[in-house]
Amino acid sequence: MSQMSISRRIATAGGRLPVDQGAQRTVGPVWINLAAQLANNTLNQSIDLTSATAFNGSKAVRSVFSNTGSAPEAIMHIEAVQWWISSAVWSSATPTLKAQVMESASVKAVIGGTVTEYDLLQSTHEPFGSYALDNQAAAAERARYLGSGPLILPTPLRVDVQDDQFSLEVDTGNFGAVINTSLCVYGWVYPRTAFDAEAFNEGGCGPGTVTPERAAQLQTRFFSQLGVPLMG
Repeated sequence: MSQMSISRRIATAGGRLPVDQGAQRTVGPVWINLAAQLANNTLNQSIDLTSATAFNGSKAVRSVFSNTGSAPEAIMHIEAVQWWISSAVWSSATPTLKAQVMESASVKAVIGGTVTEYDLLQSTHEPFGSYALDNQAAAAERARYLGSGPLILPTPLRVDVQDDQFSLEVDTGNFGAVINTSLCVYGWVYPRTAFDAEAFNEGGCGPGTVTPERAAQLQTRFFSQLGVPLMG
């Protein structure tokens, strides 16, 4: 009886095997944290998420692309987004001020001249906040904003970090200080020079497509991976 290979042993036990070891500069699938700083008391802000400053917030990307002085020569394949706010300045703000931000926030992409924009009201998460103690005045009470999970995009976005626009759009109130946040995107980051077979298809569908049945399987699996119920 021949000895079982280690890869077969891992696969038999339900493990995953590495994919495309020659393309180590591909990041994902993973949550990628893009740093975004809100200025205080400034209206109609458009915060660039393709800058070196934004990408310096992602150790996942910097561990592969390394250069902290400029944005990576890369493309982002974005499946889902969530705005994460853990700033102490935000946590101590009043619900009224928070509402001013949340009701205006969106994520915007301009790809080849085509504008795509999604509201973030339901997809913002504040991991912790400040609450009034028994001996505090009612005016000191603060409520934590809890979103309803990440926003699963109806179709993935592919943003060329060098050529396209990708930004956080938001209006702010007078918080008294800047607010540090992260726009978290779920997906992949890969080199602009990565090979992509345009002829890929399944079941006689057009280039780059799969059958409706296969698409439904992939979507169900993806929602399960993110821990979000599939909406029928």
